[in-house]
Amino acid sequence: MAEINKTQLLLLDLSEIESKISSLKSKFFELQEENKKLAKEIFDLSSKNSILTEQKKELEKQIDLLKEELKTKSSKSLSVEESDKIKLKISELISRIDHHLGS
Repeated sequence: MAEINKTQLLLLDLSEIESKISSLKSKFFELQEENKKLAKEIFDLSSKNSILTEQKKELEKQIDLLKEELKTKSSKSLSVEESDKIKLKISELISRIDHHLGS
């Protein structure tokens, strides 16, 4: 009788262990699925990151080009202003020369 009780206890323990194994196996498969989803999400985010990085580089290039264009336009506008000043001075000199020649 004692052996029957031991056998029954061992069978109960074995049943409990099998139940735990089944539960752990189920959790393992759930975690595997979640891991696959997360790996796909990481891949998608990495792809988006690459695209955004390229867009950022392009925008930085455009900013640099716009800065250069602005500098060029600024220097041209300064040249125009300087040119107008020079034209005015030349005009004044011509007027003085004409005045002296007319006297």
